[in-house]
Amino acid sequence: MHTDPKIETLPHRRVAPPAQTRRALQVTSYGMTDVGLVRPSNEDRFLVAPFPEASGPGATLGHLFAVADGVGGARGGDVASTLTMESIQEASLPVLCELCRQRTPRPSWVFDELRALFRRADTRLTDEIARNPELRGMGTTLTVAVAIGRTLFVGHAGDSRCYVVRGGALQRITVDHTVAVELAKLGVIEVEAVAEHPYRNVLSNWIGMGAARLNVEVHEVDLGPGDTVLLCTDGLTSMVPPAPIAAILRRAESPEQACRDLVACANGQGGEDNVTAVVARWALAA
Repeated sequence: MHTDPKIETLPHRRVAPPAQTRRALQVTSYGMTDVGLVRPSNEDRFLVAPFPEASGPGATLGHLFAVADGVGGARGGDVASTLTMESIQEASLPVLCELCRQRTPRPSWVFDELRALFRRADTRLTDEIARNPELRGMGTTLTVAVAIGRTLFVGHAGDSRCYVVRGGALQRITVDHTVAVELAKLGVIEVEAVAEHPYRNVLSNWIGMGAARLNVEVHEVDLGPGDTVLLCTDGLTSMVPPAPIAAILRRAESPEQACRDLVACANGQGGEDNVTAVVARWALAA
């Protein structure tokens, strides 16, 4: 198994690019999920959603990207990740779209809505468990990226991940919320021991644990031309080290090709879990 340990405690981090021209950027994106070679069903889900602009067909104000990796058994995990994506589409997309119409909304407003998005999803799972007690124990990871103008706002809970490729280098944005990582933060184990620790896949923070306990990690990333964003589940990062992931993202001619190559690489290494990737690229508008 491969991993990329990164232990941080900051609740909000901003990643800024080098100085650049302020011309408008255009986004191309693609998402893909695959059951892998071992699991009987796919409990991963993803969402790629543009915020349409009223000025004309194809015009967008921004984008939302999300990945979720369900846990709690074949049925429970599938239900948890599906309900989470439905919650985002039904309750959060309209609010975020309205924020996009302001062009440059206050970051605090976007972060507030991201946190609300996660808590709505958690409540959706809680309500479903109340109706169907056999689903008790289900949950899901969730990593969401909202692009508004030249800013990417990231919300995160669990051990799916968000990366940015800038200048050919792969930068990890999110932190894994696992018991092994928590032990490393406390100094109980070394950071280097996280990758092989028995609790490396045991979540410490997830959708479904209860809105009052849920901790939403948030980040702000200033985007520039040439930047590539990857959201993925641990079916990719547990099978493929960071260097090959970066190489695939650098050489792929399109986000679609990048997703196909990432999934193929994970399956080529054994495909022990469901694997999901969402790739978005920013370039100067023509």
